[in-house]
Amino acid sequence: MNKKFIAGATCPNCGNIDAIVTYVQSGCKVFECIDCHHIEHLDSDNGKKQSTKKKSQESMIQWINIEND
Repeated sequence: MNKKFIAGATCPNCGNIDAIVTYVQSGCKVFECIDCHHIEHLDSDNGKKQSTKKKSQESMIQWINIEND
């Protein structure tokens, strides 16, 4: 599994900067904080996020695809 850091990204759970990695797991894009282990899955079918931890506030991060397919 190839994990890549997202420069400047802030974790929506703990607020730490430069702690988010992204990778693909079972065909689903995953965003994970290496500090608090908050995980969000981006559903490739409809683009909806699913979080595995309860968040106290809505995320202000907008995920964009910058990879060339």
